[in-house]
Amino acid sequence: MLRDPWFLVQLACALSGFPGALLYRAYFRYRESLRRRGLPPRNMLAALHLLGIPTGHVWLVMPWLPQPRLGAGDSLLGMFTASSATLVAALLGLGLALYAGVYVVRFMRQNFAVTLADYAAPSTLLRTGIYAELRHPGVVAMFYLVAGLSVASGAVYTLTMLPLFVVMLWTTTLVEEREVLLPRFGESYRAYAREVSGFFCPKSLAGLEVFACALGLGLWGGL
Repeated sequence: MLRDPWFLVQLACALSGFPGALLYRAYFRYRESLRRRGLPPRNMLAALHLLGIPTGHVWLVMPWLPQPRLGAGDSLLGMFTASSATLVAALLGLGLALYAGVYVVRFMRQNFAVTLADYAAPSTLLRTGIYAELRHPGVVAMFYLVAGLSVASGAVYTLTMLPLFVVMLWTTTLVEEREVLLPRFGESYRAYAREVSGFFCPKSLAGLEVFACALGLGLWGGL
C-alpha cells in the first residue's frame, strides 16, 4: 500500500485538511482584527472557498481517484456487479450520500442566510430547522456524503482515510466554536450547546448504522 503512489496522493489530500483548519482559524482572526480596527468587512468568499478545498472539497474527489476497490476488479461500478451483498452495500452507500447531499443543501441555505455578509460574523445564532437537531449539521452531512460515496464506489484507500476526515472535521468545529460562536454569542451559545449535541441525533445515528451495514456488506462480499 505504501508503495502505491496513489495511496500517498490520498494520504497527502487527507492530511492537507489539518493545515487547512489552521488557515481557517487565521481567516477568522483576520476578520476579527478588521472589525476591531473599525474597517469595513471585505468580501472574502473566494478565500473561504479556497479554504474549503482541503477541508472538504478534495474529499469529494478522493473516492474517484485510482485505488483498489471492493467488488469486481478495479471498476468504479464493481460494487454493483460483484455480488448481491456488494450491490446492497453500494445502494445503501449511494442512498446515504444522496440523503446527506440534501442535508448539505439545507445547511447551506440556512447558514448562508446569516453569514453571507460576513462568514466570520453570523448575524444570528441559528437554533431552528436542522440546527435544532445538531449544532454542526454541515459537518455531519459532509461526512456521510463522503462516506456514502466511498462505499458505493468501493474506494479502499478513501475508506481507510475516513478516521482522518473525522478528526479534521471535528477540528474545524472547534475552530468555529472558539473563534466565532463563543466570542459572538457567549452564554446563549453555551446554553445551546448544553441542549443540542454537536454531532449525534436520531438521524445521524441512523446514518451511522446505515454506513456500518453498507461497509460490512461491502467487505463481506467484495474482498
